[in-house]
Amino acid sequence: MPALDFFSKSDPLVVVYAKSAEGDDKWEKVDQTECVPNNLGPVFAKVVEVDWNTKTELKFEVWDMDETKTDDISKAHYIGHYLVSLADLVCIGGATGRKHLRWKNGNVLTHGSISIHATVTGSEAETAIAQAREFVESEAQRKACTLYWSAYSPPSLAALAVAKTELVKEVRLQELGREPERLDINPSGVLPFLDDAGFHLNGAATILRYLCQKCPSAAHLHPSDLQGRAKVEQALDWHLSNTARGWPYLAPRLGFTMDQAAQDEGKKWYESSLNGLENVLSKQSFLAGPAPTIADIVAYVEVALLPAAMTSPLPNLTRWLQALAVYEPIVAEAKQVMGEASRGRALDC
Repeated sequence: MPALDFFSKSDPLVVVYAKSAEGDDKWEKVDQTECVPNNLGPVFAKVVEVDWNTKTELKFEVWDMDETKTDDISKAHYIGHYLVSLADLVCIGGATGRKHLRWKNGNVLTHGSISIHATVTGSEAETAIAQAREFVESEAQRKACTLYWSAYSPPSLAALAVAKTELVKEVRLQELGREPERLDINPSGVLPFLDDAGFHLNGAATILRYLCQKCPSAAHLHPSDLQGRAKVEQALDWHLSNTARGWPYLAPRLGFTMDQAAQDEGKKWYESSLNGLENVLSKQSFLAGPAPTIADIVAYVEVALLPAAMTSPLPNLTRWLQALAVYEPIVAEAKQVMGEASRGRALDC
């Protein structure tokens, strides 16, 4: 425990908060311990009871009390916090061992740690322990595969669309912002980026191919037969060589600087590509045949970002967009970001 008082040791007190993954992302106070005056290694006598829920997360905040005869922390000094899931505590089956505290910004404190002793009580204790072990194991497997994405990147949205609709239990999602944050995760700065327990992949199409082969729940989006898969690859290649080249037209809407000539050229690529898609979709329901595939999803998120005035005159394209409406919420989120980015640019001018 760090010493925060000038002429004496700290007077620590711990406040326990709980947050359920099923809730609204707010921490609710459960209880707090007594204050142990002038002590850098306190042992708290107060027992804090928490109702069992496999998805509950706990936060232990440690405070240095200015007034040891009150439990009001409004004037106390913040020391640090420790986050842990209730299921993890149950699985440990006793003490956590010494865990470093973190500051408000998440940085680990060099000096300052906490040990938590947890006991499962009640008639359903064995059931709770079994549920905790099952939950922790499933979470570990899910979190081993992490997809990093950004609303500023249409290719990211394609990977996100598949992950949110087909791979909810298999892939953990982590949203990133602009360049500095991206470079911390992926030195190339390319998004989407997949980290599957240390195995790294860049590029939406590559990531989607991999996930469709890895996860049975998404296998239908990438046919296993040779000719069916070749059709998907053909559609993906066409998208990268045509539709994706219109990106400079969308770039300013996402807050990126782009000269007018590049924007005009990008719009021409989009207009030409939309006509090409209209022609293909006049002969078949989807880009690679009778059922949607990853080729449709990659193309959809980019086309759906375009102004309706560019797509609505094309009846087959409009029908195709409607058939893929399950992915519309992802595009709606991106459009909101586009609007905020555009307003930000207007304020900067």
